[in-house]
Amino acid sequence: MKAMAKGLMLVFLAPLTLLAFDQKERAALRQLAGTVESEIRSVSVLDGKAITVLPVKGDQEGYFEGLLIQALTRAGKTCVTANDEEKDARFKRILSEIKWDERQAILRSVDPATIDTLGELKSTQILLESAVEIVKNGPKETVAELNLLAYAIKTKQYVWGANVIDGKFAPIKTIGETAQGMADPSRIRVAVRCEKGNAAVVIDDAASAIRNALAKAGYVVDSPFPPDVEVTVSASREVFDRTGEWYKLTGSLSLKTRILGGNPRTLAEKTVTKSGARGLGEAAAEKNLANALTAEAGEWVKASFTPEQVGLKVSTVELKLREKVVSADELKLQAEFCQTVNAEKGVRSARLIRQDAKTGTFTFRIVFDAEQFSDGFLNTLMVKHPEWDLGYVK
Repeated sequence: MKAMAKGLMLVFLAPLTLLAFDQKERAALRQLAGTVESEIRSVSVLDGKAITVLPVKGDQEGYFEGLLIQALTRAGKTCVTANDEEKDARFKRILSEIKWDERQAILRSVDPATIDTLGELKSTQILLESAVEIVKNGPKETVAELNLLAYAIKTKQYVWGANVIDGKFAPIKTIGETAQGMADPSRIRVAVRCEKGNAAVVIDDAASAIRNALAKAGYVVDSPFPPDVEVTVSASREVFDRTGEWYKLTGSLSLKTRILGGNPRTLAEKTVTKSGARGLGEAAAEKNLANALTAEAGEWVKASFTPEQVGLKVSTVELKLREKVVSADELKLQAEFCQTVNAEKGVRSARLIRQDAKTGTFTFRIVFDAEQFSDGFLNTLMVKHPEWDLGYVK
């Protein structure tokens, strides 16, 4: 590890606090919107599609959202708004419920039924996600950076994305990864897995309720990257009574949560058995059974996914090369760092999430059991590995 210490400096990344836009920032945002207007004209995948712009992450008082809508409209794209005040109020209420501005990461972590509702309220085909950030290069230069992602309601997939940085408009090649990159990496990722069985409706409804509850609690749900926690949903059902075409079903819903990574452990388990109301036909009866069991799923998430019970925390750590090294040495340094961190008791995972070859920086996401690092994760590393000569920046 002494070899690694000579080549790297460790920096703890702290969250930034956004303030209201000043005159220079507004000027930078207007220039950004102008770049979007001129470049997005040629994005054919958006042609003829009804687009709704979601609240812009990093925006203040809707300032850039208005500029973005104007840019899209002037570029010949179709931006739709609510048909009436009642629908617009409901649209805003749903956004508030999923806490889009504060906690929600990407549309992929929202219940598909909710996305369908959002689209229906505004006759939308494409939901446009965006995140804007102000970057100050010294006291005199202020620039704005933008990330755009287009989500097709029909296919439930991201169909296009672009980054606008320093006046340059760059289409995104790997949309899934960039979508996840819009999320705060310090948030815990939860995967919801559904097991096969004879109660598909029960499983699907319960899984949707769980995903919604997790997203509202601030977790990133079903991201394309390795999860920190896994929820398994299984169910079974049988005919309790049949009278003519009327069915009454009974069934059970089983829920299990595991903390993943080093030394996986079970966090919580629950099995609920209930009977559903009679239904005309077996399909209707299974839906009634699902309604009876699904209410338990959301409440179970609230009870078992508190931060204290989950007990996980995430640190984002940046390694900077002190001097230029060859590519092979870069890979060796990365591997040595991950290996050493993963060997610490209580560390669940240490993974590289970003790399900038030009500046020689590597950003790692480290998940660990909070109780094992009462003095703080980075402080513990500094005490245990003084040979690293770590630099600490707030």
